[in-house]
Parts: sequence; C-alpha cells; structure tokens
Amino acid sequence: MEEEQKDNYLCKYCNSETYEDVVKMCLWEEEKLVVVEDIPARVCKNCMEQFYDEATRLRIDKLKDTKFPVEEAKQVVKVPIFSLSSVKISEKASPEKPEA
Repeated sequence: MEEEQKDNYLCKYCNSETYEDVVKMCLWEEEKLVVVEDIPARVCKNCMEQFYDEATRLRIDKLKDTKFPVEEAKQVVKVPIFSLSSVKISEKASPEKPEA
C-alpha cells in the first residue's frame, strides 16, 4: 500500500476509518482448523473487517497451498468444540418467533 492510501483508507463495507494492526486468521483446511498469526492488515474501526495488501494476500495463498503441515506449525493447541444445539434457554428468555 502506498503511504497516502494507508492514511486515508476507508472500509469498503461501511466507509469508516481503518487502522494498521497485526492480526490472526482462522481457516479450515478440510477437517483441520488452523490459525495464522502475524498478518499485517488494515482493520475497520467500526465493523472490524480486515484488509490485506497484495503481498500479504500472496503470502497467505502460498501458505494455504502447503495444506498446513503440522510439523511446520509454530505451535499446536487443542481446541474444544461446542454444539449450540446442546444449549437450552427458558421460554421467557426466548426471542419472539419471526412472523412468516
């Protein structure tokens, strides 16, 4: 990104200002959840959408092409998985059903 663009970049979705940050990205590779860290991005102050320059997008694509071999991971963590269908709420707390 050119310096002028960085300072004036607005979110293409909500037209709010963005700021530079280093972010993480979660991706699914078949049945495997992976996290990519240390990604330079512009982040919308309003909707939190993330935007990447071309070099960053190319690096992300190159990493995706590797299929994320576990032996090359910086770190491996266990991730608990929850099902929303197992969460019960009382009828009082239930939102009204939308009209059809």
